[in-house]
Amino acid sequence: MKILQAITLSALLLLNISKVCSQEDKKTKDFFNSGGYISEGYALDRNQVRFNQSSDFVFHHIPNGNLICITSKQFRAHAFSRHYNCILSKDSNFIAYVSVPPIFCGDKDSIYADFSFKTGFMIEMNTYHLEIIKGDFFVNTGERVTSLCDLPLTYKSLKYARKAYNADTVITYPLRMWENLENKYNHCQVMIIQKKRRGCIALYCFYNDKGAKKLSHYIRSLEHVFWYREPKDYIEVIDPPIIDEYEIPHLKAKERSANN
Repeated sequence: MKILQAITLSALLLLNISKVCSQEDKKTKDFFNSGGYISEGYALDRNQVRFNQSSDFVFHHIPNGNLICITSKQFRAHAFSRHYNCILSKDSNFIAYVSVPPIFCGDKDSIYADFSFKTGFMIEMNTYHLEIIKGDFFVNTGERVTSLCDLPLTYKSLKYARKAYNADTVITYPLRMWENLENKYNHCQVMIIQKKRRGCIALYCFYNDKGAKKLSHYIRSLEHVFWYREPKDYIEVIDPPIIDEYEIPHLKAKERSANN
């Protein structure tokens, strides 16, 4: 009977923890319910990233958009429209297109990010953001990337990554603008935010000449908008009750026999 009770209690605890782990951040879901193949809200939830609305930006949704402006001519025929969630500055001189790519590794995707039993998969997942960077430059320039060392990448410090996004890596790089976006934005800078075992977030930041003068302000305002949550933030830890050793039956019996 005691064994059965213990098994039942363990099952209930596991069920409770699984419910807590699988909870979606309602605010994230509301903002990023794009209705695409894999919604960005879902990907953020799976990677345990919290979205915090900034007072310096408004949320903007583009139902059928494409980024032809940063796509080289040989790839434009293959460009497709998709839903985009954007963060727009209140002065409209800066807009960041948000992309939360699912982690496709063979037949796996980001839904398996919780499992670490496959070393090869974990290595592939933790370096997936580098493939995104190579892909961006390939589509932007039409030339295959042989080495990241040849690219104009800026690596932010680990201290900055942790402070700004609770991340491990922040990389920025410019992309060539083949034409203006919305006949307004003529500059593009990409920011890749990544944390080990959590996937990455890509922000395609577009701005005009006025926005270029305030770019550092916009980048600072983006800090903490995306925040990689710690396990203690979303996993409920249930401490077992403290039981005095003298209340345990077999110890009581041992104590009585010792006194006799």
